[in-house]
Amino acid sequence: MDRGGESFLTRNGNFSTNENGFLTTNAGDYVLDANNQPIQLNGNENITVDIYGRIFDEEGNHIAHLQTKSIDNEMANALVKESDSRFILNGIDITSLPEGNAQVHNGILELSNVDMATEMVNLLTNQKMTSASQKIMTVMDSINEKEANSLL
Repeated sequence: MDRGGESFLTRNGNFSTNENGFLTTNAGDYVLDANNQPIQLNGNENITVDIYGRIFDEEGNHIAHLQTKSIDNEMANALVKESDSRFILNGIDITSLPEGNAQVHNGILELSNVDMATEMVNLLTNQKMTSASQKIMTVMDSINEKEANSLL
């Protein structure tokens, strides 16, 4: 993605075209092709994207190839999330990253990596621990109060 000459990464694949026919994110950032150039669809509204990120018009003509990047575990630690699902890499030029091998799927929304059942269990467990801690504090306060009253 490109905004004002700054390149960044995104996992949000919900793209549209602007008034000049360029493929953009919902925030208006340009989607770049494999050559780091903004993708212009030239009025082609009926496009398809294959699993390799190649964009074709309704007649099957190749228009562009979506840019994907590969990030290893070490680089993943340097990712910094900005607004609008934008990510930058501290001290690393995104354009120099190796080409990714991710598959592109049309009409599929990527879900979060959170298991709601596990999170609810963790929430209830933490709530019970907090309640138990509160009861311990109440007992300790009453013991301290009794000791203070016995000194007088």
